[in-house]
Amino acid sequence: MTDTPVDAEIKTSEFDFEPCFEIHEGEARSGAKPGFEGLLQDAPGCGTSVVNGLSQQLIHQMNLIVPDALVSFDDLNVELEDAAFPYLQPSAKLGLQKAIQERGKKMHVNSAYRTIAQQLLLYRWGIGCGYSIVALPGRSNHQSGLALDINDHLGWKRYLENHGWEWFGPKDEPHFDFVGAVR
Repeated sequence: MTDTPVDAEIKTSEFDFEPCFEIHEGEARSGAKPGFEGLLQDAPGCGTSVVNGLSQQLIHQMNLIVPDALVSFDDLNVELEDAAFPYLQPSAKLGLQKAIQERGKKMHVNSAYRTIAQQLLLYRWGIGCGYSIVALPGRSNHQSGLALDINDHLGWKRYLENHGWEWFGPKDEPHFDFVGAVR
């Protein structure tokens, strides 16, 4: 039995896919590396950085399929956690940019765009890792590029609300959803 060579591009009727041998500069956070080799269901710990490599590939492929559906906000005055990917829908980025400009302070982002792999881990780990409220994979606003989890939610609340963001409330204090109406 011999190996059959595989074409580097796989074409379907709707999409063109390219192999993801590398993550293109600017499409994923620099320095983020895979931290776990094995089945997703067996990933250890309570932090989604264990799937950073897979998440980078998913983000890259999504941006190929739907260009500019998500845009990077790492050019804003933000500091990101290890597993926080700096992507939002364009209108949400504009609202975030205006809020940061209005407050004039760096924002610490715990989570923004979340891949299906990250959401699956958070959902599986749940309360055992201190996540009291986690949406089912596929139902999180983080997966749509319309949500942020941040530090200092009380300090940022007024500024974010002025620019189209809504605080989730005391059940999930760091969480804000973009609902529109950017001023």
